[in-house]
Amino acid sequence: MDMETKFFSWSVTGEDHVTVIARGRIDVGGVKRIFLNVAEITQMLVGCGVLIDLRQGMYRLTYRDIHSLFNELKPTLWPLHHRIALVSAPTIEQSDQLFLLSVCLSDQGLEADVFYDLYRAIEWLAQKKKAPVLN
Repeated sequence: MDMETKFFSWSVTGEDHVTVIARGRIDVGGVKRIFLNVAEITQMLVGCGVLIDLRQGMYRLTYRDIHSLFNELKPTLWPLHHRIALVSAPTIEQSDQLFLLSVCLSDQGLEADVFYDLYRAIEWLAQKKKAPVLN
């Protein structure tokens, strides 16, 4: 798997964003690498927008893979209140796997959704969101 990660902060709005582009074969270890990388970058941020572009990836993730991955990562996941847009490869099988991934992310307290279109994902991330409630 080849992965490129970019962080940027919009000084005008004060919003932080991370973009990850992953290409090639992506196994459960690759997904783990993606989320650990995002967690490291965003560890001090609240309410960050995260775009994970997997359109050029080939992945086969089972429910068991995803569920065990998030059980393993749960203690090290970054602070809550991030919005995560997953951009899928165009096949139904690939998007179904990402829908399952988004459900697991939601179970972890993160707002996540799956998109086929990169621009729709960006629009969703740019929408005004409610201020996080910190406990």
